[in-house]
Amino acid sequence: MTSLGDRQHPGVRAVSDQTAVAGAQDQAHCADAIIFLLCTVGAFASASRLFDIYCMLAIGIGAFFLRRRGYQMAPFVLGLVLGGLLDKSLRRAWCYRMQSRAIFLPDRSASVSLP
Repeated sequence: MTSLGDRQHPGVRAVSDQTAVAGAQDQAHCADAIIFLLCTVGAFASASRLFDIYCMLAIGIGAFFLRRRGYQMAPFVLGLVLGGLLDKSLRRAWCYRMQSRAIFLPDRSASVSLP
């Protein structure tokens, strides 16, 4: 059996749940501010130019609107990171083949061996 002192009023639990949710939201806002500060310092520290911070802000705002439209960020990040490497490798391969467009076609020996 429970005594009257062991029972909690239902309103007390609802208030404590609201307080916990508000505390979690405050922590999320604090984490967002810290991440923004670290990104800004990192962008400026790389070359000590304000242009890098402006680029960071433009890319962040663009990514925000793309995510709101339902686009995935992983392909964009891969394109930004690996785009230069892919371009350089494609140019090197094209020069190796003496600027022939046959580089974009599969080898005939591979297609003959297929059943």
